[in-house]
Amino acid sequence: MRWVVKSLTAVHKRSGQAGFRMALILASGLSSLMLSLMVSLLYNAVSYELERIYIEQGIRLKLGGWLEADPDNVIFLMISSIVIVLCICSLALIIRGVFSVFMEERRRLVGLLSLSGATPRQIFLMLTGASLCICLLPILFGTIFGAALSALMFHILDEVSKAVIPDRLILPFSYHPAVFLLSAAFSLLTVTISASLSALRYSRLMPMAAISLRTPGGYKQGRRKLRSSKLALTLSLLSFGIIYSFFNLSRLNTRITYYDRYEDSWDIVAEIENADIQEIKGLSDIRAIDDTYEAVLYRLYPMKRSLSPGELSAEVKKAGLLQEAEPEKVELRDGDYVVNAPVLVLDDRSFLSYAREVGAGDSLDGIIIVNTIRDAREKNFRQRSYLCYLDEASAAGSVRLSSGSMADGNADISSSKASSGLQASDTTLVEAGAEKSELSLAEIGSEESAAPLAATSPKDSSLSFKLIGYAKELPRLKLDFWSDDYYELVHVVPASLWEKALTSKGMSEDIMPNAGLTTLNYISSHEELRNDAISDGEKLSYIRQTEAQIRNILTEGGYDFTIENRIQDRLSSDAALDILRGIASVFCILLALIGLANVCTLTLSYTYKRRNICARLLAIGMTPKQLHRSFYKEALGIIGPPVLLTIFIVPAFTFMMMKASYMDSGYGLSVIPVLPLLVFAAVMGAVVFLSYRSSISIILSGDLSEELKML
Repeated sequence: MRWVVKSLTAVHKRSGQAGFRMALILASGLSSLMLSLMVSLLYNAVSYELERIYIEQGIRLKLGGWLEADPDNVIFLMISSIVIVLCICSLALIIRGVFSVFMEERRRLVGLLSLSGATPRQIFLMLTGASLCICLLPILFGTIFGAALSALMFHILDEVSKAVIPDRLILPFSYHPAVFLLSAAFSLLTVTISASLSALRYSRLMPMAAISLRTPGGYKQGRRKLRSSKLALTLSLLSFGIIYSFFNLSRLNTRITYYDRYEDSWDIVAEIENADIQEIKGLSDIRAIDDTYEAVLYRLYPMKRSLSPGELSAEVKKAGLLQEAEPEKVELRDGDYVVNAPVLVLDDRSFLSYAREVGAGDSLDGIIIVNTIRDAREKNFRQRSYLCYLDEASAAGSVRLSSGSMADGNADISSSKASSGLQASDTTLVEAGAEKSELSLAEIGSEESAAPLAATSPKDSSLSFKLIGYAKELPRLKLDFWSDDYYELVHVVPASLWEKALTSKGMSEDIMPNAGLTTLNYISSHEELRNDAISDGEKLSYIRQTEAQIRNILTEGGYDFTIENRIQDRLSSDAALDILRGIASVFCILLALIGLANVCTLTLSYTYKRRNICARLLAIGMTPKQLHRSFYKEALGIIGPPVLLTIFIVPAFTFMMMKASYMDSGYGLSVIPVLPLLVFAAVMGAVVFLSYRSSISIILSGDLSEELKML
């Protein structure tokens, strides 16, 4: 510490005007670096999206086409532009104090020019021009270093992505001359605004006030200029704490609501393209892998179902859930409720296992209805409450899938619900009333599917299924029902029965709109995968061995598929959040550097203006030790408010977000970044105290008797 203070003291004594120029160079250079980094990151983010669309879809879009393709892209670009504009304005106000110090040293020159006949406009242009001339090179180098820092960050992002996100598209860093020009223009605009605000004030000084040896307000004026430094330090520390808290909370929220909740439902998932469940071979080999607990093939079909009020359970009627539901989730048609009713088709072995668990027997000749509805009155999404959906006492005995001629745009269903006002584009499951003995599922095709249906199906083709039971729980799968739609009614069907019913009427899977991919859901019985004491690296090493075996089996079968595992998926999610947090933290650090540079500049520049005050204080009996304490108290006044505000605001913001997301407040200490904030605040405090230590050392090392003679 001592040699640092001596070095700063020596440099300041010899620097004179060069010290103020150096502060100006540092402030403008850091500002241009920060703006260049932001513009480079934005350019590469857009370039990444354009290249991704080209690789995945084969479409080469320009910026205009990319904006027209998705309204979210326009919103993203608008928000990014607003952030850059706010950054320019904020930086201009923050570094204004440095320009004021630089121009303060030219007060006498301004007074002499004014007495010589120079107009305020000419003085304004002279001061602004002199400042800009000093800042041109820093702007140039700051823009270059900003681009280099952006390239370094992208390189780090790629290296991290290769390790934790293997399937991520890796693109090299790109840079365009227009990006350099735009970054330099933004930096020049920021410096021009700051210089103009300072030059405007000094160009209006009266000549005698400008050439006076005593600066009006001298020391107090310097204290006022430190306000911008306090603002920069406060914003940087607050932003750093809030950003860390936000990303920590996002990670915790994802882990609780997704990974922990479905930890026992999947370990490996493979989505297989262009293959029906019954066509896939190798499932027995996958089930023969060591430590296999369960391997399920399933396919999901989004459909709709019409329910009469008499079919609902007493709980649902009393709560009035369907009456108060959003129109896009539950549609009222002729007194009946049309709800989403996804059909979950399982392979036969998995269906039998599920049927035994729910008490539906060992039968493959019927379907199971998951008789559950989420209680929309419970707003806390972390404590889901469920009710019984249908009245099982009045249950129909069988289920019938009907598909009639599409010539007139409506299905001809042998049920009283055939004329219930369903549109030709709907896919519906229609249940007859309690007075009927059958449950009818009607597939109503769109205009595109009307022709093949009419050609391959008779006018009244129906598929009948027996209803073999109800269930309260879903099969263990990586599926999340009742999150977006609280009112959906899930139907579980065995694959053999589904295929047999379609084949008997000359129908196929191809007529089913929006059918999901055939998915393999694998669960391992290896205990270490669910042991928190085992490191993620060990878990990942084991699960990758199993994943490789499944990959080989599917590859040998000639299937096109994508595969992922739970451990890798969680690590990839955490890594993505860490990368975003790191990028945001860089901007906070740059903002802190600008504020600290401002503090150091103002502290050292007003050292000689305070020699007179210090000389008088020593003359009346104050000791050097007491003088040191007064300087340290002033330093504490600069770093103290940002720290105090952060201590109160960051926890308050964190607990407010936790309350809004219904998260247990006991997680608060794990979310608030106590250690990073302490390190960040300690570094800022050390720089501020070092600056004041240098200032008092400069004052006490000189001859203060000359200052007393000037009184």
